[in-house]
Amino acid sequence: MDDRQHSATTSFHSAEPASSSTRPTRGRKDTPPRKHITVACNACRLRKYKCNGDRPVCTGCQDRGTECIYDADSDSTRASTLKRKYDALETETMHYRALAQLLREAPPPEAEAVLGKLRSGQSVTSILGPNVAKQERFAGLDQEVAAIDSARRLAAGTNETPLQQLLQDTQASTQPESRPNRDERMQISNLLTRKASEEEVQHQDTQMSG
Repeated sequence: MDDRQHSATTSFHSAEPASSSTRPTRGRKDTPPRKHITVACNACRLRKYKCNGDRPVCTGCQDRGTECIYDADSDSTRASTLKRKYDALETETMHYRALAQLLREAPPPEAEAVLGKLRSGQSVTSILGPNVAKQERFAGLDQEVAAIDSARRLAAGTNETPLQQLLQDTQASTQPESRPNRDERMQISNLLTRKASEEEVQHQDTQMSG
């Protein structure tokens, strides 16, 4: 009796279908995650082709034999890259304006000392000194005036040049129309900042939806 019951139980279990976990999968492939392209190359963007974002040369440019150039790094948007370049150019322009004004207004010994540093290969930023950024925060002072003060003190080898006297000299000799239009520059900077923020939000939304 026990042998017949055990045989029936064994036969019943052997007739059960295999579980889904033990069934072999046929024709099933793992789908690779989608690649989110933040910046397309210039050639694909101008011709409105789909760009896969490969670097240094995307597949489309490689197939077409065209030059592949990207305006931005792979981990940033075009607007944020333009904003960084604009800020760097703005700072560089301010330093060169300060240097030109220094050479125009400084006493001959100080101007010759600055020219000597330039001819020896020193950069403009090193000549203007590391304290330019701190001096730009002084209340009521123009950025260019602060840079000139730093360069004059560096050329003279002393920190005793009165900043207030330099401000008076600069205001007396500088015409208002020669100054850059700060309102227009501020509008450009704000526009690039807003555009960069919008592109960053869109990029994050795309990553979350993918």
